[in-house]
Amino acid sequence: MKILTSIHEFRLLLESLSTRDFEKFVYDILISSGEFQKTEFSSTNIDQGVDIIAIEKETITSPKFPTKWLIEIKKTKLIGTDVISQLIYWHSNLPENNVKFGIVTIGQLTTQAKEIAENNNVRIWGFNEIAGLTTPEIYEKYFGGNFEFKNEIPKENLYLSQLSNIIPGKTEWSKYQKFISDTFEFMFCPTLETPRYEHPDREQDNRRDMIFENSATEGFWKTIKDTYEGHYVVVDAKNYSNELSKKPIIEVAHYLKPYGCGMFAIITSRKGMSKAARNAVREQWIGNNKMIIVLDDNDIIEMLQIKSPEELLRKKIADFRMEL
Repeated sequence: MKILTSIHEFRLLLESLSTRDFEKFVYDILISSGEFQKTEFSSTNIDQGVDIIAIEKETITSPKFPTKWLIEIKKTKLIGTDVISQLIYWHSNLPENNVKFGIVTIGQLTTQAKEIAENNNVRIWGFNEIAGLTTPEIYEKYFGGNFEFKNEIPKENLYLSQLSNIIPGKTEWSKYQKFISDTFEFMFCPTLETPRYEHPDREQDNRRDMIFENSATEGFWKTIKDTYEGHYVVVDAKNYSNELSKKPIIEVAHYLKPYGCGMFAIITSRKGMSKAARNAVREQWIGNNKMIIVLDDNDIIEMLQIKSPEELLRKKIADFRMEL
Protein backbone atom coordinates (compact mmCIF):
# COMPACT_ATOMS: atom_id res chain seq x y z
CA MET A 1 0.00 0.00 0.00
CA LYS A 2 1.45 3.36 -1.03
CA ILE A 3 2.55 5.83 1.66
CA LEU A 4 2.37 9.51 0.74
CA THR A 5 5.11 11.61 2.32
CA SER A 6 5.21 14.72 0.14
CA ILE A 7 3.01 17.79 0.58
CA HIS A 8 3.58 18.57 -3.10
CA GLU A 9 2.35 15.13 -4.08
CA PHE A 10 -0.76 15.65 -1.97
CA ARG A 11 -1.49 18.91 -3.80
CA LEU A 12 -1.26 17.09 -7.13
CA LEU A 13 -3.69 14.45 -5.89
CA LEU A 14 -6.18 17.12 -4.86
CA GLU A 15 -5.84 18.79 -8.25
CA SER A 16 -6.57 15.45 -9.93
CA LEU A 17 -9.99 15.21 -8.28
CA SER A 18 -13.02 16.20 -10.31
CA THR A 19 -14.81 19.34 -9.15
CA ARG A 20 -17.59 17.29 -7.60
CA ASP A 21 -15.20 14.90 -5.83
CA PHE A 22 -13.21 17.84 -4.49
CA GLU A 23 -16.43 19.30 -3.09
CA LYS A 24 -17.17 15.97 -1.40
CA PHE A 25 -13.61 15.87 -0.05
CA VAL A 26 -14.02 19.34 1.46
CA TYR A 27 -17.38 18.35 2.91
CA ASP A 28 -15.75 15.38 4.65
CA ILE A 29 -12.86 17.36 6.15
CA LEU A 30 -15.20 20.06 7.45
CA ILE A 31 -17.26 17.40 9.22
CA SER A 32 -14.16 15.73 10.67
CA SER A 33 -12.78 19.09 11.88
CA GLY A 34 -15.23 19.01 14.78
CA GLU A 35 -15.84 22.75 14.40
CA PHE A 36 -19.39 22.44 13.11
CA GLN A 37 -22.54 20.88 14.55
CA LYS A 38 -24.19 20.65 11.12
CA THR A 39 -22.71 20.56 7.62
CA GLU A 40 -24.64 20.16 4.39
CA PHE A 41 -24.44 20.86 0.68
CA SER A 42 -26.44 23.95 -0.21
CA SER A 43 -29.04 24.63 -2.86
CA THR A 44 -27.75 26.92 -5.61
CA ASN A 45 -31.11 28.62 -5.90
CA ILE A 46 -31.19 29.54 -2.24
CA ASP A 47 -27.57 30.25 -1.39
CA GLN A 48 -26.22 32.18 -4.36
CA GLY A 49 -24.02 29.35 -5.59
CA VAL A 50 -22.35 28.77 -2.23
CA ASP A 51 -21.43 25.09 -2.02
CA ILE A 52 -21.68 24.22 1.68
CA ILE A 53 -23.65 25.50 4.66
CA ALA A 54 -22.03 24.82 8.04
CA ILE A 55 -23.35 25.72 11.50
CA GLU A 56 -20.71 26.24 14.17
CA LYS A 57 -20.81 24.40 17.45
CA GLU A 58 -21.44 26.39 20.61
CA THR A 59 -18.68 28.96 20.90
CA ILE A 60 -17.38 31.46 23.41
CA THR A 61 -18.69 34.51 21.57
CA SER A 62 -22.03 33.08 20.44
CA PRO A 63 -23.19 30.28 22.76
CA LYS A 64 -26.89 30.72 21.94
CA PHE A 65 -26.71 31.86 18.32
CA PRO A 66 -23.91 29.94 16.57
CA THR A 67 -22.49 31.34 13.37
CA LYS A 68 -23.78 30.06 10.06
CA TRP A 69 -21.03 29.70 7.46
CA LEU A 70 -21.72 29.89 3.73
CA ILE A 71 -18.71 28.28 2.11
CA GLU A 72 -17.67 28.43 -1.51
CA ILE A 73 -15.28 25.80 -2.86
CA LYS A 74 -12.80 26.84 -5.52
CA LYS A 75 -10.50 24.43 -7.32
CA THR A 76 -8.95 27.15 -9.48
CA LYS A 77 -5.24 27.91 -9.13
CA LEU A 78 -5.73 31.67 -8.65
CA ILE A 79 -8.53 33.60 -6.95
CA GLY A 80 -8.95 37.27 -7.70
CA THR A 81 -10.88 40.15 -6.20
CA ASP A 82 -14.01 39.34 -8.23
CA VAL A 83 -14.68 36.18 -6.20
CA ILE A 84 -14.16 37.92 -2.87
CA SER A 85 -16.20 40.96 -3.90
CA GLN A 86 -19.10 38.73 -4.95
CA LEU A 87 -19.14 37.06 -1.54
CA ILE A 88 -19.10 40.44 0.20
CA TYR A 89 -21.99 41.62 -1.99
CA TRP A 90 -24.04 38.54 -1.07
CA HIS A 91 -23.26 39.07 2.59
CA SER A 92 -24.42 42.69 2.50
CA ASN A 93 -27.83 41.58 1.19
CA LEU A 94 -28.48 38.88 3.77
CA PRO A 95 -31.13 39.56 6.44
CA GLU A 96 -29.33 37.42 9.04
CA ASN A 97 -26.65 38.87 11.31
CA ASN A 98 -24.90 35.67 12.36
CA VAL A 99 -23.75 34.66 8.86
CA LYS A 100 -20.17 34.56 7.64
CA PHE A 101 -18.59 33.58 4.34
CA GLY A 102 -15.60 31.39 3.64
CA ILE A 103 -13.67 29.97 0.72
CA VAL A 104 -11.95 26.60 0.57
CA THR A 105 -9.30 26.44 -2.11
CA ILE A 106 -6.09 24.71 -3.09
CA GLY A 107 -5.18 27.73 -5.19
CA GLN A 108 -3.65 31.08 -4.28
CA LEU A 109 -5.32 34.43 -3.68
CA THR A 110 -3.94 37.53 -5.31
CA THR A 111 -2.45 40.01 -2.86
CA GLN A 112 -5.38 42.36 -3.31
CA ALA A 113 -7.93 39.56 -2.94
CA LYS A 114 -6.26 38.40 0.27
CA GLU A 115 -6.32 41.94 1.66
CA ILE A 116 -10.02 42.41 0.84
CA ALA A 117 -10.85 39.03 2.39
CA GLU A 118 -9.03 39.89 5.62
CA ASN A 119 -10.64 43.34 5.87
CA ASN A 120 -14.12 41.88 5.40
CA ASN A 121 -13.78 38.78 7.59
CA VAL A 122 -13.98 36.31 4.72
CA ARG A 123 -12.35 33.15 6.03
CA ILE A 124 -9.94 31.31 3.77
CA TRP A 125 -9.22 27.60 4.12
CA GLY A 126 -6.12 27.27 1.97
CA PHE A 127 -4.01 24.27 1.04
CA ASN A 128 -2.22 24.14 4.40
CA GLU A 129 -5.52 24.16 6.29
CA ILE A 130 -6.90 21.44 3.99
CA ALA A 131 -3.81 19.30 4.58
CA GLY A 132 -4.08 19.80 8.33
CA LEU A 133 -7.73 18.69 8.37
CA THR A 134 -7.21 15.61 6.21
CA THR A 135 -7.46 12.46 8.32
CA PRO A 136 -6.01 9.08 7.30
CA GLU A 137 -9.56 7.79 6.83
CA ILE A 138 -10.48 10.60 4.45
CA TYR A 139 -7.22 10.23 2.54
CA GLU A 140 -7.75 6.50 2.09
CA LYS A 141 -11.36 7.06 0.99
CA TYR A 142 -10.35 9.29 -1.92
CA PHE A 143 -6.84 8.18 -2.83
CA GLY A 144 -6.16 4.80 -1.22
CA GLY A 145 -3.04 4.08 0.81
CA ASN A 146 -1.68 5.97 3.79
CA PHE A 147 -0.11 9.37 4.22
CA GLU A 148 2.45 10.93 6.53
CA PHE A 149 3.67 14.47 5.94
CA LYS A 150 7.25 14.57 7.17
CA ASN A 151 7.39 18.35 6.81
CA GLU A 152 4.12 18.96 8.66
CA ILE A 153 4.24 21.87 11.10
CA PRO A 154 3.59 20.66 14.68
CA LYS A 155 0.31 21.94 16.10
CA GLU A 156 2.17 23.38 19.08
CA ASN A 157 4.07 25.68 16.72
CA LEU A 158 0.86 26.83 15.07
CA TYR A 159 -0.55 27.79 18.46
CA LEU A 160 2.66 29.60 19.40
CA SER A 161 2.42 31.57 16.17
CA GLN A 162 -1.23 32.41 16.88
CA LEU A 163 -0.40 33.78 20.32
CA SER A 164 2.32 36.05 18.99
CA ASN A 165 -0.13 37.52 16.48
CA ILE A 166 -2.89 38.37 18.99
CA ILE A 167 -2.58 41.96 20.23
CA PRO A 168 -3.28 42.40 23.96
CA GLY A 169 -6.27 44.63 24.69
CA LYS A 170 -10.00 44.92 24.06
CA THR A 171 -9.82 44.86 20.26
CA GLU A 172 -8.78 41.21 19.98
CA TRP A 173 -10.27 39.81 23.20
CA SER A 174 -12.42 37.26 21.35
CA LYS A 175 -9.41 35.95 19.40
CA TYR A 176 -7.53 35.44 22.65
CA GLN A 177 -10.45 33.67 24.33
CA LYS A 178 -10.80 31.28 21.40
CA PHE A 179 -7.02 30.74 21.39
CA ILE A 180 -7.05 29.79 25.09
CA SER A 181 -10.04 27.50 24.58
CA ASP A 182 -8.41 25.74 21.62
CA THR A 183 -5.03 25.52 23.36
CA PHE A 184 -6.40 24.09 26.60
CA GLU A 185 -8.50 21.58 24.68
CA PHE A 186 -5.39 20.56 22.72
CA MET A 187 -3.24 20.20 25.85
CA PHE A 188 -5.67 18.64 28.33
CA CYS A 189 -8.48 16.86 26.51
CA PRO A 190 -9.62 14.07 26.55
CA THR A 191 -8.49 13.78 30.20
CA LEU A 192 -10.73 16.79 30.70
CA GLU A 193 -13.99 16.92 28.79
CA THR A 194 -14.39 19.42 25.95
CA PRO A 195 -15.24 22.88 27.31
CA ARG A 196 -18.59 24.53 27.84
CA TYR A 197 -18.62 28.24 27.16
CA GLU A 198 -19.78 31.40 28.96
CA HIS A 199 -21.89 29.71 31.62
CA PRO A 200 -23.44 31.90 34.37
CA ASP A 201 -24.16 30.66 37.86
CA ARG A 202 -27.70 30.37 39.21
CA GLU A 203 -27.93 34.08 40.06
CA GLN A 204 -26.82 34.94 36.49
CA ASP A 205 -24.27 37.33 38.01
CA ASN A 206 -20.98 35.52 37.50
CA ARG A 207 -20.07 34.35 34.01
CA ARG A 208 -16.90 32.46 33.18
CA ASP A 209 -15.45 31.87 29.75
CA MET A 210 -14.88 28.10 29.85
CA ILE A 211 -15.68 25.17 32.07
CA PHE A 212 -13.94 21.81 31.59
CA GLU A 213 -15.50 18.83 33.34
CA ASN A 214 -12.81 16.88 35.18
CA SER A 215 -13.47 13.16 34.82
CA ALA A 216 -9.87 12.08 35.52
CA THR A 217 -9.38 8.82 37.42
CA GLU A 218 -5.63 9.16 37.87
CA GLY A 219 -2.73 11.58 37.56
CA PHE A 220 -2.55 15.34 38.02
CA TRP A 221 -6.19 16.12 37.29
CA LYS A 222 -7.35 13.43 39.72
CA THR A 223 -5.26 15.19 42.37
CA ILE A 224 -6.91 18.50 41.47
CA LYS A 225 -10.33 16.90 41.79
CA ASP A 226 -9.56 15.32 45.17
CA THR A 227 -7.48 18.07 46.77
CA TYR A 228 -9.19 21.21 45.47
CA GLU A 229 -12.69 19.87 44.76
CA GLY A 230 -11.93 20.45 41.09
CA HIS A 231 -14.76 18.42 39.63
CA TYR A 232 -14.90 21.16 37.03
CA VAL A 233 -12.03 23.38 35.90
CA VAL A 234 -13.07 27.01 35.46
CA VAL A 235 -10.93 28.94 32.96
CA ASP A 236 -11.15 32.70 32.48
CA ALA A 237 -9.16 34.30 29.63
CA LYS A 238 -8.15 37.95 29.97
CA ASN A 239 -6.50 39.64 26.99
CA TYR A 240 -5.36 42.55 29.16
CA SER A 241 -2.58 44.84 27.99
CA ASN A 242 -1.66 45.51 31.64
CA GLU A 243 -1.13 43.30 34.66
CA LEU A 244 -4.16 41.55 36.10
CA SER A 245 -5.78 43.53 38.92
CA LYS A 246 -7.49 42.27 42.07
CA LYS A 247 -11.01 42.54 40.64
CA PRO A 248 -10.92 39.55 38.20
CA ILE A 249 -9.60 37.34 41.03
CA ILE A 250 -12.59 38.25 43.19
CA GLU A 251 -15.00 37.74 40.28
CA VAL A 252 -13.71 34.25 39.59
CA ALA A 253 -13.71 33.43 43.31
CA HIS A 254 -17.43 34.31 43.48
CA TYR A 255 -18.08 31.62 40.88
CA LEU A 256 -16.25 28.89 42.82
CA LYS A 257 -18.55 26.94 45.15
CA PRO A 258 -18.10 23.46 46.67
CA TYR A 259 -21.67 22.56 45.69
CA GLY A 260 -21.21 24.00 42.18
CA CYS A 261 -18.19 23.89 39.90
CA GLY A 262 -15.78 23.28 42.72
CA MET A 263 -12.93 25.32 44.12
CA PHE A 264 -10.31 25.36 41.36
CA ALA A 265 -9.86 27.93 38.59
CA ILE A 266 -7.29 29.14 36.09
CA ILE A 267 -7.03 32.71 34.84
CA THR A 268 -4.87 33.45 31.82
CA SER A 269 -3.70 37.03 31.47
CA ARG A 270 -1.17 38.27 28.96
CA LYS A 271 1.03 40.25 31.36
CA GLY A 272 0.59 38.21 34.53
CA MET A 273 -0.78 39.69 37.75
CA SER A 274 -0.19 42.71 39.95
CA LYS A 275 0.84 42.62 43.61
CA ALA A 276 -2.78 43.27 44.60
CA ALA A 277 -3.91 40.31 42.51
CA ARG A 278 -1.28 38.09 44.14
CA ASN A 279 -2.56 39.09 47.56
CA ALA A 280 -6.13 38.34 46.46
CA VAL A 281 -5.11 34.87 45.26
CA ARG A 282 -3.44 34.23 48.62
CA GLU A 283 -6.47 35.48 50.55
CA GLN A 284 -8.87 33.28 48.57
CA TRP A 285 -6.81 30.20 49.32
CA ILE A 286 -6.16 30.89 53.00
CA GLY A 287 -9.63 32.20 53.80
CA ASN A 288 -11.89 30.26 51.44
CA ASN A 289 -9.92 27.20 50.22
CA LYS A 290 -10.24 28.45 46.64
CA MET A 291 -7.23 27.66 44.47
CA ILE A 292 -6.82 30.14 41.60
CA ILE A 293 -3.85 29.81 39.25
CA VAL A 294 -2.81 32.74 37.04
CA LEU A 295 -0.88 32.05 33.82
CA ASP A 296 0.84 34.66 31.66
CA ASP A 297 2.08 34.41 28.07
CA ASN A 298 5.39 32.88 29.11
CA ASP A 299 3.56 30.14 30.99
CA ILE A 300 1.37 29.34 27.98
CA ILE A 301 4.44 29.22 25.74
CA GLU A 302 6.25 26.87 28.11
CA MET A 303 3.20 24.61 28.41
CA LEU A 304 3.05 24.29 24.62
CA GLN A 305 6.75 23.52 24.41
CA ILE A 306 6.94 20.78 27.05
CA LYS A 307 5.54 17.27 26.74
CA SER A 308 3.52 17.41 29.96
CA PRO A 309 1.91 20.86 30.38
CA GLU A 310 0.33 19.68 33.64
CA GLU A 311 3.80 19.79 35.19
CA LEU A 312 3.89 23.58 34.92
CA LEU A 313 0.54 23.79 36.74
CA ARG A 314 1.82 21.38 39.38
CA LYS A 315 4.92 23.54 39.90
CA LYS A 316 2.84 26.72 40.08
CA ILE A 317 0.71 25.25 42.84
CA ALA A 318 3.72 23.87 44.73
CA ASP A 319 5.62 27.18 44.56
CA PHE A 320 2.56 29.10 45.69
CA ARG A 321 1.87 26.89 48.70
CA MET A 322 5.51 26.66 49.78
CA GLU A 323 5.76 30.47 49.85
CA LEU A 324 2.91 30.79 52.37
